[in-house]
Amino acid sequence: MGELHIEIIHDRIKREYGLETYLGPLQVAYRETILNSVCASDTLDRTLGDKRHLVTIELEAKPIETSSVTPVIEYAEGVSEDILKASQEAIENGIHSACLQGPLLGSPIQDVAITLHSLIIHPGTSSTMISACVSRCVQKALKKADKQVLEPLMNLEVTVTRDYLSPVLADLAQRRGNIQEIQTRQDNRVVIGFVPLAEIMGYSTVLRTLTSGSATFAVELSHYEAMNPQDQSTLLNRRSGLT
Repeated sequence: MGELHIEIIHDRIKREYGLETYLGPLQVAYRETILNSVCASDTLDRTLGDKRHLVTIELEAKPIETSSVTPVIEYAEGVSEDILKASQEAIENGIHSACLQGPLLGSPIQDVAITLHSLIIHPGTSSTMISACVSRCVQKALKKADKQVLEPLMNLEVTVTRDYLSPVLADLAQRRGNIQEIQTRQDNRVVIGFVPLAEIMGYSTVLRTLTSGSATFAVELSHYEAMNPQDQSTLLNRRSGLT
């Protein structure tokens, strides 16, 4: 859903339902990953009523080269098959839950493999406690690792007359745009490239001003890419209120 769609819905809510709503700043859907392999262990020991719940776990989190929006889950040979048969769903629920919020921005984790090396479960331990211990251990591993923010890059296509091509290109350069090619279509020039989603908030208004309303553009998600250290540091400082 684009900015224009959101503004239209915002206006309709006011007109059709008489509700005053606040339209806050748009949020970019970042993701996170890790850059190195780390190991972590954890123990959950809790007694509820007369029932003891005890889980001890050792696991490894590591980056993977292939793109995967969900964690790749692996089990070492030492993990008991009997435990897996009884508790695999609880284990994997805990892993998936931990990867929904990364340690940097609270964004989903991707391109990560989790390998379970050891798991000891006391008889009678509930699946909820198993999931909680696994989730806590995964979060501990992710916090120990070197971390990376991934930002969404958009395919961008701007159709503009030749007279306004230079200011459009200069503006895209300031927005960290990566121009792939410039095509000629009749009397127009078509600029094709990539640009970070965070850099094109309100772009329709800027483009209209730059070109006296003569240009059009289209964007769609291309892929996620690692932010450079300087841009990542700026983002994290802004999110923490330091800038």
